[in-house]
Amino acid sequence: MSAEFPGIAATAAAHASAAAALLLLFSLIGYAALPARLRPASARLTLPLSLSAGALLTGWLTFVSGSVLGTWTVLPVFALLVLFSLRSLRPWAADLCRVARLLAALVKASPFSALLLSVPVLLLAPALLLPLVDSDGLRYHVALPKLFLLTGHVFRYEWDIAGSYPQGAEMMYMLALRLSGGETAKFLHAGFFLSSLGVLALLTHSGRSSRSAALLAPFLFAVTPLAISPAPAAFIDHIALFHVAVATLLLVRRSPAAAIGIALGAAFATKVSVAPAAFGIAVAALFIRPRKERGRAAVALAFPVVLAFFPFAIRSLVATGDPVYPVGHGLLGLPIPGISDASRDLVTNYHANTPGLLGFAWDLDWAPVEPDDVVGWHHLFGLFALALVIRRRELRPVLALVFPTIAVALLYHPYSRLMMPLFFGLAFFEARALALVARRWAAPAALALAIPALMVSVPRSLFLGLPPLDYLRGRLSRDAFMSKWIPALGAARLVNARSPGGTVMALDFPAPFYFDRPWIVEGLLAEPPLKQWLEKDPRESVLLQRMRELDVRYLVVTPGYGGGTPASLLPLAGSRAQAKAILALRARLRLVGTVGGVDVFEVPAP
Repeated sequence: MSAEFPGIAATAAAHASAAAALLLLFSLIGYAALPARLRPASARLTLPLSLSAGALLTGWLTFVSGSVLGTWTVLPVFALLVLFSLRSLRPWAADLCRVARLLAALVKASPFSALLLSVPVLLLAPALLLPLVDSDGLRYHVALPKLFLLTGHVFRYEWDIAGSYPQGAEMMYMLALRLSGGETAKFLHAGFFLSSLGVLALLTHSGRSSRSAALLAPFLFAVTPLAISPAPAAFIDHIALFHVAVATLLLVRRSPAAAIGIALGAAFATKVSVAPAAFGIAVAALFIRPRKERGRAAVALAFPVVLAFFPFAIRSLVATGDPVYPVGHGLLGLPIPGISDASRDLVTNYHANTPGLLGFAWDLDWAPVEPDDVVGWHHLFGLFALALVIRRRELRPVLALVFPTIAVALLYHPYSRLMMPLFFGLAFFEARALALVARRWAAPAALALAIPALMVSVPRSLFLGLPPLDYLRGRLSRDAFMSKWIPALGAARLVNARSPGGTVMALDFPAPFYFDRPWIVEGLLAEPPLKQWLEKDPRESVLLQRMRELDVRYLVVTPGYGGGTPASLLPLAGSRAQAKAILALRARLRLVGTVGGVDVFEVPAP
């Protein structure tokens, strides 16, 4: 039966409401937890900091309690936090209203700029209406929280390097998964994106002369293809960016070092790729203070950062000897188990052969990349805009986002999306430069600059492809759409229909989130565990023993490893001895079925 658009919209509205409620509660929790001496006097600073602090506190406590006691603590911990925060409900609500009135005044003062900003905001809607189908969410960011709930505890997922990263955002997704379902994660991520736009407006606004620029800066950032493309997906980039944005706002307004440290700690507990921007903010926060205060300020700033990252660092240190694994291994040139040299080179030198300044893909024709790694030509203007506004002392602290990230881009050539704080900062300078040079014509000039980026972002958002459009038009059922978008989904359903219990091991599987039992699936960069075992000891008995030790009852093989063909599993072999072991293993397995070119084998009991 085909889906009807009112039903699709109602489902999306339910998840959007749940995400909005969670964001408000995170803010309330943070507001109540902030000591009075760290709570800025201005609501435009206090409210963003409260959301950053509340997200950090909720994620941190959920991780610790889930690791030590089990995931049954997710809801009780959150309930206790909410009850604790109710004592601050009245002042928090008053500050929320003050910030809302300020943003509304900016919209009223610059209606054309507000209209421009509404374009990228509305572009989020089509993707948000879809079920959870994005790759990173289904492999990592929502998949791992579901795996933790299935196993009953938070643990280090050793089969993929993403399992060793800090998981502050994933803990919020686990809470959302428990309360309202995995699709709420998309709306949470989009909510942090919109919150970052609000922080950028507050950062840019410094008086009547900057009202238009205060809305143009969020517009110029939001139309950036690499910013808007992941915004409606269950990624974590915009959660990390929000914390960096809050730290920048506090830096510019000369807030206490400890308050800046809380926001930076929240950023590090979300994604370690914020390190260049965080380093720049930390250095700037110290140097804007008198020399005699810098030592004490350094301690005040570092303490919340260290505390926020501490449980993640301890877990990695115990398991790998590297508190920032796998980053530490990568910087020291140490081998990372399961990661080939080619995969590591791909991550650090993705844009090594991209021509032009800093190796960025300025548009789709500039380099063969996906839209979520396109920068947009308007940010090239942003690099030149620095020369126009750098003389203004009050704007210089925002350079902390720009220069360290540019330095990294000169040394390495990773995905441009990992450098999102750079483009956030450039949007700030672009808007201020336009307001200085074009004045009354700043908004039309911003639109002209953004047209090339919009030519990438609009088709990406509105013309998602034939299956999504058919689904949104009601011509395709939810199940049919998901089967088209995720061809391996049929195999997951086949495994789920089997008797409960045990673990499923899947090779090159794009959507482990849709398994209803614990799984062992390698990430995009890692080699399958079965291949790693085969290289160490090419014997069928050893392979079978290792699977049994992990209680693997089903083995799922996608076409990338020969699934659906007589050569199933053979691509794992790199030698005659390994091929012999694979054939012997195949003889022991029982083929349950093949769905969409994906084989499902049953592993024999001991």
